[in-house]
Amino acid sequence: MKQQYYTILLLLFVVFQVKAQEDPRELFKFAKFKYDRSEYQEALAYLDKTIKADPAYSNAYLLRAEVYYEQENYDKVISDLDRAFEIEQTFSSFLNKYHILKAKTYIQQNKLEDAEKTYEDLLALEDYNSEAYFELGNLQFLMDQPTEALISINKAVKIDPKIAKFYAARAYFTQKSYTIFPGDKRYKAVNDDFNLALYLEPNNYEFYKLRSEFMRKMGQEVEALNDYNKMIELSPEENFAYTERGVLKMHEEKYIEAIEDFSSSIELFPGDADNFKYRGLCHHNLREYYDAYNDFSKSIELLNVELSDVNENEKLKSKIAQTYLMRGHSLFAMRKGSEACRDFLKALDMGERKGLNYFRKYCRF
Repeated sequence: MKQQYYTILLLLFVVFQVKAQEDPRELFKFAKFKYDRSEYQEALAYLDKTIKADPAYSNAYLLRAEVYYEQENYDKVISDLDRAFEIEQTFSSFLNKYHILKAKTYIQQNKLEDAEKTYEDLLALEDYNSEAYFELGNLQFLMDQPTEALISINKAVKIDPKIAKFYAARAYFTQKSYTIFPGDKRYKAVNDDFNLALYLEPNNYEFYKLRSEFMRKMGQEVEALNDYNKMIELSPEENFAYTERGVLKMHEEKYIEAIEDFSSSIELFPGDADNFKYRGLCHHNLREYYDAYNDFSKSIELLNVELSDVNENEKLKSKIAQTYLMRGHSLFAMRKGSEACRDFLKALDMGERKGLNYFRKYCRF
């Protein structure tokens, strides 16, 4: 009897599995589960089965479009979204995010006009969609339309004044679009927007990063330093704030503190040539010439690797040339005149005319 009971249970389980494999709704649930776990290939397999079982299942096309977007298969994203919109026929607010996804896909394909039209068509149907205005503003800024971008962001703020990223975007667009001086009207507007963004999201690392860059540009180094401190508190594993704080301390001639920051940044990201260069400068100013030489050498090594991957990058060549000059000065201070002179000539060969000046000044044989 017991054996019979287990046999019936097994048969019921098998029947359920077969039914589940035929039921598009059950297949869709499996697909969604896989998608939420970022198991995109498995999700795709279930969605293909869902659509085969029910070719008019619009949600399956929408979810498959999201999978394709994650896989950067942008043509298929557009195709599936259009098919879903065709099935749905009438507009509904539920579809808003998918119209935005379609616009973002066009941006990935560098079809910016198509993306702009997609946002405008959506807003023609639903004029109170703050997210669409926000995304449209980002696109317009990308298309070098700063005035239109600010108009769109202002509409987003008016519709939903409690979204922090809207204020951060408006602050960023304003400071990039206009000449601003400390204390003027636009300076106050940008500062107020950053403050509002951080009031709404007080632990947003990116907002502090944007504000710190603005404060540095305005020469407000104390405010920038406060932001770097907060960024390090929020994300001690990110190297950016250590580097920028180190640069500020170097400018203040606090070389030992600056070296600590550059060392922290190097520990987190040892492939950044600038950190070695900056630390080398600090060591040189402390008359620690051997340490300076080692850091300048490492910076040159990293920059040369970078240059080998880029054809005729004049800006990069200029950075290397300047670092040769710095190393040359450290070598000269170490009484290694012939090596210093070689570095001055290398700088000259890379287009840095100061190399010739230093060679004439220090290298008399």
